[in-house]
Parts: sequence; structure tokens; C-alpha cells
Amino acid sequence: MMAAGMEDSAPSRQRIVNKIVETLRRHLRFSEQGEGLQVLIDMAARFEESVYSTARSRQTEYLRKISLKMLASIGPVVLQVLSC
Repeated sequence: MMAAGMEDSAPSRQRIVNKIVETLRRHLRFSEQGEGLQVLIDMAARFEESVYSTARSRQTEYLRKISLKMLASIGPVVLQVLSC
């Protein structure tokens, strides 16, 4: 649940979650439907929420942190999935 005043950012935050999902889908192979996709969406939403809640500046810092964390984490995630 979002705090008062944060409702305005919900559509843009959802777009960010969608972009994270798109990025992960490009780098990971999984079923396009079903449980795998839902797990990916849930993972992206949790990732976005953790970055958003720790960002000091709601726009610049938030977007910078998302970008840096995605760059830093996509490599290990791909390697982990490939090793399964």
C-alpha cells in the first residue's frame, strides 16, 4: 500500500517495473506464460520497491539506483540461471 502523496507516482513506478521485467526477459529464458512469468513480475516489483523506498531523491536518485542495480545484478542473475 502506498502512502499519501505517492499515488501520483504509481503509473510511472509501474512503467519502471514493466521495464525491469522486459530487461530480465531479454536476458533470461523461461516460459512466456504461467508461473514463471508471475515470479518474474513479482521479483521485479519487489526490486523496484526496495530501490524506491531507499532512494533519497524521488526521481534522479531513484532512476539512477534502478539503472545501476540492474546493470550490476543482471550478470550474476544470468549466470545463476544458466548454471541451473
